[in-house]
Amino acid sequence: MKPILAPALSLLLATQALAENRSARLVAMMSHLPEAALAGPSAMMPEFYDFEAAARVALATAGTAGIEADAARILGGPFAQAPAGANWTKTVGFGPGDLRAAAVLRQAPDDRMALLLTPAAMGRVAPALLANGYATSTDRGFAAFWRGGQDLAIDLGARNPDDPFAVPLPRSSRIALAGEVLLQAASWPGLESMVGRGANSAAMAALAPALDLPDWGARQLVQAVLFTDPTLFAPGFVIEDGLTPAPAPPGAMPWWNAMLLADLGDGTGDLTLLVLSFATQAEAEAAAQAMEAGLGASVLQGLGGKTLAEAAAPGTARVAGNGPYLAIYAMQTPPEVLSPDLLRNRGFHVLLTAALSQDMPLLGPARP
Repeated sequence: MKPILAPALSLLLATQALAENRSARLVAMMSHLPEAALAGPSAMMPEFYDFEAAARVALATAGTAGIEADAARILGGPFAQAPAGANWTKTVGFGPGDLRAAAVLRQAPDDRMALLLTPAAMGRVAPALLANGYATSTDRGFAAFWRGGQDLAIDLGARNPDDPFAVPLPRSSRIALAGEVLLQAASWPGLESMVGRGANSAAMAALAPALDLPDWGARQLVQAVLFTDPTLFAPGFVIEDGLTPAPAPPGAMPWWNAMLLADLGDGTGDLTLLVLSFATQAEAEAAAQAMEAGLGASVLQGLGGKTLAEAAAPGTARVAGNGPYLAIYAMQTPPEVLSPDLLRNRGFHVLLTAALSQDMPLLGPARP
């Protein structure tokens, strides 16, 4: 145990500076996604993953409860459906170990992604693509690699378990390279919406300071999801016993501009942050009070009627910023061990599941 644990402790000390600027990579990667997905209000929910931070957190957890040093700390990500053991390097020039971070926009069938790769892998991408059926193009004002003449088309002949861009279906693929970032989409408009981006969005500029607060210690940002449409959480109906629809509890939030759900960890304790941005301090204070009073007691129908506090942990709320103003709900949980090679932030998982299943009406707009 000691040969694993000692390097993990020194690694955490060495990454203290990273934790103090933990929003930087999130902001940089999200800036590659189309502004329409970040500015809102939009039903799209951009996702961020930091694979290097996840590996550091997993290593810091290793040696406790039989956790393996290379345990996975991200269960989703851009290639969650790719088969295990596939050899991506020969088809696209990079492998799972070359992924440093990713920003993903799921908008089926035209999902888009920005992948931060290792420098060595970036040098292998172009030769690998050209050797495996991609053509090159510059007629759209930038250098691109493409496969499949028709946007969004499925070509069953391109099926290849070693090609992560052909999973789960081998759609057309368009790729551009920007420094150490690979941009990929299934259509030319999808790719064009990312090429030449890189400007910070107002939503990310507003939310990022919450991640950089010193209150979170040495924890590093592992993953995050951005929401920009409060109506996605608007109260609907719940089904009671006897299949009778009943009104859901009312929303409690003033109209927020953007919301970030973030997963932070340091190997010993996970932290889930729910950050909402508002135009005024009064709105942020009202939101913080509503979350402090009611979020932990929110009943999650998808978890058999457990409350958020029962399913994960109680949390606390606070206000930060001086315009835009932030309401922050913080929830701490021990690392959840699914298996020796699989870890999860329980609080992040519960909140994200509730958000995606519209099971968190309190975060919706308050009724007039």
